[in-house]
Amino acid sequence: MASTPSALPKAPSLGSDMAVSWADRFGASSAMDDDSGTEYFQAPPIGDLMRRFYSNKVDPETREAILTFFDYSYSQIPIIHPSTFIRRVVAKEVDPLLIDAIKAVSARYITANTGRIVDASEYSSSVLSQILFSLEAAITGSHPGAPNCSATPLRKRTCKLLLRANWDCYLSAFPSRLE
Repeated sequence: MASTPSALPKAPSLGSDMAVSWADRFGASSAMDDDSGTEYFQAPPIGDLMRRFYSNKVDPETREAILTFFDYSYSQIPIIHPSTFIRRVVAKEVDPLLIDAIKAVSARYITANTGRIVDASEYSSSVLSQILFSLEAAITGSHPGAPNCSATPLRKRTCKLLLRANWDCYLSAFPSRLE
């Protein structure tokens, strides 16, 4: 006996009285309709975020470096989602040291793709000096009653960072003295 389309079993159809949404079944709609003082996180629309990112709120060099970083380096260093990071950049909640580090990382990609020369050494020396000065501030800012316990791990991590980044810290050339 050959099967015809009418002979195949049909999926049960839900009538209008049987159609129940997931929210009604599990009580989510009543919890959302209830204004009991709890606030739900609602991110602003991504269009509004990108409009603010491309406005004058963000420096064009910073914008280009961030976009280049997420285009090329994010696949190797997926620490934070791009929209979350861009939202914080627009709100000015990102440390300038991190912005300079991103500019240093993405400078060679910008130079290779656009042909515009971006001096990566300027940004890396800025990052290096900020790290070294922050170490000095941590060491000199401690009170005399406590030993320098907190500065030692910070120094160790910074030295590892400097060695991994291949910064020579004036080992190849000494800075000129101020007289």
